[in-house]
Amino acid sequence: MTKSLALRRIILPQAFRRALPPLGNQFIICLKDSSLAAFISMDELFNIATTLGANNFDEMTYLLIVAVYYLILVALLTFIVSRAEKYLAVSD
Repeated sequence: MTKSLALRRIILPQAFRRALPPLGNQFIICLKDSSLAAFISMDELFNIATTLGANNFDEMTYLLIVAVYYLILVALLTFIVSRAEKYLAVSD
């Protein structure tokens, strides 16, 4: 077996299985941090929600919609990562 074939068939699948949980956690952390960064004045969903709420004096409704949107995104990403981990899990 050549080095490239061993790398592709043995080493990379094992490395991907090991790297998937921390990588998935990092994706989720990035998604959550992007919502926190909006509070520091980045133009994002929270800023848009605040602007829309200021126009018609119903800011809480827009902020709740944004919160539900982030909750759905985090739940979906968590579900996808956990399914990928289960799919790639090696039975002992």
